Amino acid sequence: MSKPEKIVFIGLETYSLMGGLQQFNRRFIKALANRAAKNNGTRPQIVLRRDQTSDMPTDVDADFRPCGTSVLRMFHEAMVAARGADILVAGHVNLLSVLTACSVIAPRAPRILVVHGDEVWGDPVYRARKPFDAPMMRRLDRVVSVSQFTANRMAKTFGLSPEMFSIFRNAVDEIPSPDQTQPKQPNILCVTRLAEHDHGKNVDKLLRAFAVLKTQNLEATLTIVGDGVLRHGLEKLSLELGISEHVRFTGRVSDKSLAAAYSSASVFCLPSEKEGFGIVYLEAWLRGLPVICGDRDAAQEIVSGGVDGYIVDPSNIEEFASQLGKLLAQTETAREMGARGRSKVEAQYLMPHFENQLKSILDSVKA
Repeated sequence: MSKPEKIVFIGLETYSLMGGLQQFNRRFIKALANRAAKNNGTRPQIVLRRDQTSDMPTDVDADFRPCGTSVLRMFHEAMVAARGADILVAGHVNLLSVLTACSVIAPRAPRILVVHGDEVWGDPVYRARKPFDAPMMRRLDRVVSVSQFTANRMAKTFGLSPEMFSIFRNAVDEIPSPDQTQPKQPNILCVTRLAEHDHGKNVDKLLRAFAVLKTQNLEATLTIVGDGVLRHGLEKLSLELGISEHVRFTGRVSDKSLAAAYSSASVFCLPSEKEGFGIVYLEAWLRGLPVICGDRDAAQEIVSGGVDGYIVDPSNIEEFASQLGKLLAQTETAREMGARGRSKVEAQYLMPHFENQLKSILDSVKA
């Protein structure tokens, strides 16, 4: 009789913050716990840096090892957890050294690295290459990427074989279908971080495209949800463009307020060039909204141009504004695009699909 499967997941802060990486990690850990319960496996060992014991969930059947800010404690907890491990998983490239150390304790366990986006693009603005990145990466058994775009850029940057990669799409939780029978006011919604390194979200270009629409006397408002050091400059730009009375910066909001913002919107727009996946587009589709994304990152793999949204060159402000104007003016077309987006989410991007992807990848590395 084979021994119960033991999986170790090593991650950065997961329950103390909220963001795309944290949402993915929470879903991944829950899927590991579900897999263990289904297969009578050992509870997954979850080692988390910068999380505290008080942050840990009570509704996930896993053995949590929060390590706070101590690097030494993280190495210690990870290596203790790795004893007898069947699979080792690191949830971020910055944890490669911890994963490598664990492989000494569990030399036969396949090593998996999960990557998300700009952290492995080799761009010094987001994360510069480090001397030992490539050698440690070449010892991995699998790199799990949330998009083909990120897999291609990482393979080129670090000289890795494309065969090392598996694509693992993100997911969202299903919510009730929105009521599309009530007409909405033309309101564009953008949900994004506005941190120091988020110039590539191109919110400034969205403001400029919106300003073009206002010169055409198109009645609409723009709501920007999110906060960070870029906010002040963007607010100043909206004043300079003469659109500030039609633009609302909300800052960070509660889940309830975010749901209300989606409910009142008629179009979702994030013309980013730095999305490793773009989970916000899925969240918008769940609410029946058509979306606009940029043409320079992984969002192109998710959005079907002309079907459930538009893909734009964010630097071409006139064309960007034209596509945005179409969605605002052609309300029935916009509604149909949003409905097709929701159907896509239901078919490809919910928790059952996430768990099936995980099963396929873990089973293949053990084979």
